[in-house]
Amino acid sequence: MSVGSKRTPVLAEEAIKKLVHDLSTSETIESLKENCQELTARVQTEVLLSKEKLNRQIKSLRLEREKALHQLSISKERVKSLETELEHLQTEYKLVDRQRVKALQSQLQAANNENEFWHKRAQELEDYCETMQLVNSLHKSLSKDEEIKSEYEERIMKLKGHIRNQEDEIAQLSTHLEKVMLEYDRVSDERNALAKQLHEERERYIELQLEKNKVA
Repeated sequence: MSVGSKRTPVLAEEAIKKLVHDLSTSETIESLKENCQELTARVQTEVLLSKEKLNRQIKSLRLEREKALHQLSISKERVKSLETELEHLQTEYKLVDRQRVKALQSQLQAANNENEFWHKRAQELEDYCETMQLVNSLHKSLSKDEEIKSEYEERIMKLKGHIRNQEDEIAQLSTHLEKVMLEYDRVSDERNALAKQLHEERERYIELQLEKNKVA
């Protein structure tokens, strides 16, 4: 699935839950390995998409913060200009139009309010950027932990598979050894029987020779 394709967190979560279920119910080493690889690939994809989304959010916040700082700079210049103009009118002219002074005071108040708004907005965005950067840092740390955990689990799976193969080989060797021992016992019994038969034949031969000697 491409990064730009339509997808929802619910569907992604359901897909991962299904893969976890398939992994827990795997009956063979092949299916277990296949489900484990598929789950790892899906989780890595979700982590990549989350990181890209987070980076886009941080970039957008930084742009908005720059705009807020620019507006704050403009607002400060506006306040400074109005203060200078008002001070000039109040100090240079004794008979100044009160309506003009009042209008300037209103404009100055509005400019001060705008200045305060943009200052507050810039600070909020700065705090939010720091928070998002912290989240991004934690996300990278968790992603690294997940990679280590995945590698560890993969090694455990390989070790279990190796142990299982060793157990199978030991079982085969044990069966072969039992067959060899049975064959050895059979050959040993046959050898003992032949030795006994040979001994009996020799005894008979000796007896016959003794009888022949007596007759002679």
